[in-house]
Amino acid sequence: MTVRAGYVSAKQPFTIKLECEHSPRVNVTFTGSTMAGTNDVILLSQYSGNPNIGIQLKYIDNYSTNKIIVKNGTAFRVLQNAGTHETLNFNSSYYYKGGGSPVSGGPVKANAEFIFTYP
Repeated sequence: MTVRAGYVSAKQPFTIKLECEHSPRVNVTFTGSTMAGTNDVILLSQYSGNPNIGIQLKYIDNYSTNKIIVKNGTAFRVLQNAGTHETLNFNSSYYYKGGGSPVSGGPVKANAEFIFTYP
């Protein structure tokens, strides 16, 4: 299978639900090991066999439907006026940087931590 550099696979939606009290603004920061040469692609565990494949996360703004590519270690505003119950919408997808060995199927795993701040 030939995969072009910069290829992004079909998205996999996921949500994070928050319960907020007296904190109208909410920021989030994702941190994890990133693919060499990028700050927006989470590196898959090395047993996946290809260091040029990772996971890219996108935040879908609840109000404007803009998609924001999540950058490692960079906080961004997810809520300006939080209600009591909020659902944050994200997509994840495979990202192929190019180069290296051919892509092959197999199990994959990626880890990222997310930190919420209430400025």
